[in-house]
Amino acid sequence: MLLVYSIALATLVMGTIQLFGVSSTVRSPKVPYEDDPQNFEHQHATGLLCSNYTYYMLNRTYTPPVPSECISVNVTSGLRNGTYQVLLRHRFNHSREISSMNITVRPFTSGSHTEDNALLFNISAQVQSIYKFMYINSNKTCAVLRATHQQNGTACELFSADAAPSLHRIARTSNTQYCPNHNICSIGKMTSKEGKVK
Repeated sequence: MLLVYSIALATLVMGTIQLFGVSSTVRSPKVPYEDDPQNFEHQHATGLLCSNYTYYMLNRTYTPPVPSECISVNVTSGLRNGTYQVLLRHRFNHSREISSMNITVRPFTSGSHTEDNALLFNISAQVQSIYKFMYINSNKTCAVLRATHQQNGTACELFSADAAPSLHRIARTSNTQYCPNHNICSIGKMTSKEGKVK
């Protein structure tokens, strides 16, 4: 008798839930663009690291702002002990003075990726930054990365192997539309040699 009562009660509750349109289905949170398997084919780090290009940062968004801004990155030596040597050119607090430093970069595979899709920049003993590729175009001249920097903030960064931008242009390119709500990077207005990057 108790079993029949329990089944009847469960049926009544389920019918009431369906009648009023309430659903008990739990939706999984939206997967970040750089972790979505549908985008993996455009996120392989190796091809970019093996190119001979100097990549210039054309656009960036930082939340919160950081004191140092990357100007360009150039791989100066091939893979050795799992790392690459990179020449990083940067400036502090929007100054006109550009500094250079040699740093070590280690590619790695994050999340459910099957190939290296992320970079660990060892800037100093205390400072490490993780960059995950969101998009790399087919001829390896343009890349969009999601950065996690030392203040536990995030950023989207657009790099291009096209001619170096002027400091004036770099100073005015901070625009959060390229990294809205840190879930997807809409880069339709950013251009490369291939035209619009989608």
